[in-house]
Amino acid sequence: MKTILVIVCFLICLSSYTQKGQVTFGFQYKPILPVEFLNVENLSLTNDDLSVDFTQTLGLNFGGVIRWNILKRLSLESGINYVRRNFKYEASVASSGATGTDDFSIVGYETPIKGLVIVQLSRSSFISAATGITTSWTASSVASGTEDKNFRQYTNAKKLNLALIANVGYEFKTDKSGTFYFGASLNSPFQAIGVTEVIYDDLANEEQKIRGALLGNYLTLDLRYYFHEDKSKSKR
Repeated sequence: MKTILVIVCFLICLSSYTQKGQVTFGFQYKPILPVEFLNVENLSLTNDDLSVDFTQTLGLNFGGVIRWNILKRLSLESGINYVRRNFKYEASVASSGATGTDDFSIVGYETPIKGLVIVQLSRSSFISAATGITTSWTASSVASGTEDKNFRQYTNAKKLNLALIANVGYEFKTDKSGTFYFGASLNSPFQAIGVTEVIYDDLANEEQKIRGALLGNYLTLDLRYYFHEDKSKSKR
């Protein structure tokens, strides 16, 4: 809560400081990519008999963006995003030969704050690099099971978490139609987003359980649109 209060106070002060500058609004859509890169990795759990492999599948992140232009080449961005992380797990039992697969989703919301450095390439083209933190709220824990009911999973999701974010991108600004942005981002939580447990029960033998921590790291492709701002109105 102290961190959230500090962030809110900082935004209020910054808004007062930049009220004479340009403030730009927009929206973004960021598909979460199912790749193993830059510490975005799968989770494999195993004991003497039960083995489970978790894979992050294609997810999504979308929401609104607000940008404060502090200096000519320095800006600050914030907003709020809806995030849906999708996972799939494959389980197998060595003693019985049983196998099963299932999928589940963890839904939450993010409020990022990041600083951007912008470099102009031409009259209308720019590249930018940004880094910052995001506060993540998870809607609820989740549970599911395979069709034959032999395997069940329960994920106790962490309600509040912080993550490091970084992105690079390319912007194309038009005179009347706004700004179009394409880039890529990395989201790396400081702690695991939850603890997941898989239970095997064939109704004839004692059930087996295995658990592990879901890191929740992910990469995205970033597609954004910033609305056109009339500079003469901003100055007035």
